[in-house]
Amino acid sequence: MSKLSMELLKSEMKQWLQLKRAIDKTANGKIWNFGKHMSTKYNLEDKVLEEELDQNIALLHLMSKHVTKNEPT
Repeated sequence: MSKLSMELLKSEMKQWLQLKRAIDKTANGKIWNFGKHMSTKYNLEDKVLEEELDQNIALLHLMSKHVTKNEPT
């Protein structure tokens, strides 16, 4: 299973939100939910994440299951 960094997750969320805002302004615009986007792009194979419609809950799920923790050295 893939592990993501917090920096990567922040960057992906920012890009996805910009795209979502642009698509929301178009007639009949539709975008994949954030969880499905991340699961597909990074091959996370996480069904719970793919089915989550709320981007905030998906973000929390990603942080708890797929983000590596930076251990102090």
